[in-house]
Amino acid sequence: MKKVIGNLLFVIFCIIVFFVVALISGRASFYHTLAKSRAAYQVEWNDEVGTIYRNLAENKEMQTGYDLYIPAEKSADNKYSLILYIHGGGFTSGDKTDSDAEMLCKYYTSKGYVCASVNYTLADKEHDSNINLMYDEICEQVKSIKEESEKLGYELTEMATTGDSAGGCLALLYAYRNPKESPIPIKLVFEMCGPATFEPAKWGLDTDRQKAEFITSFSGTTVNEAELEAQETKNILKQISPAMLVDENTVPTVFAYGINDKIVPVNLKYELINALKNAKVDYTYIEFPHSGHAMAFDPNLTEEYLDKVDEYLKKYMENEK
Repeated sequence: MKKVIGNLLFVIFCIIVFFVVALISGRASFYHTLAKSRAAYQVEWNDEVGTIYRNLAENKEMQTGYDLYIPAEKSADNKYSLILYIHGGGFTSGDKTDSDAEMLCKYYTSKGYVCASVNYTLADKEHDSNINLMYDEICEQVKSIKEESEKLGYELTEMATTGDSAGGCLALLYAYRNPKESPIPIKLVFEMCGPATFEPAKWGLDTDRQKAEFITSFSGTTVNEAELEAQETKNILKQISPAMLVDENTVPTVFAYGINDKIVPVNLKYELINALKNAKVDYTYIEFPHSGHAMAFDPNLTEEYLDKVDEYLKKYMENEK
């Protein structure tokens, strides 16, 4: 992304579209909206709840690393489910210690899950990053999470991915792209307001130059105007667009979007809905009619969303049965 950061396209669609949301919506927190209406999701953290191992597999230059949340209570068979949280921030900002990450991981750890919150290389002034690099980094960290958990005596036998905004997109990608290659079997994904596709036309781009630069920016693979209709370009888009990866083997999915979202185009959600419906995948979509990208103005639906997530966890996680 850094290579084209100076052009008009990237400024409009990567910085304004995504970075502004990190400033506006990211700190009008979805989970803190929930916390105001449902105290049960606020955990008083102490050693009787669990232990947090900070900055594991850290690479400061690449900004990668993760925090591992281990529950204090041991299971009878020593088998555990992982919930992997991926932070948002428009692919340009955010951190594994953001308030949403802390709240969600502490909550699910208190319920007996192992949780991890990961960082990835941001597309900022110092780093030339893209969605494919971020995806690869998350894959490598999941391997490390499994190994570190086992060293601590916790065997991870299944997992769910989750995130919001950019993190929601990456959570979908990890769950959909190469699920059979995951060292921990993926059982479901739940996310909020993550872009479901990067097909340029669906972002309102008209000129071939804009479309080519857009794909190049997000994928990290150079695409020129003459190649837009090529099969190779379609394959490049598919690898970064969760909705294009859906098939009959896609894991169950819970997702929510605000109908007044001015950051991620509202129409993108239909790409995911239609793909899941056509593939006959078990999914639940919850629409927030009064909310924008922050998902901040429908507290009753916030509770409904997380209740539905709990329902799916109990239904699809073997360690919950």
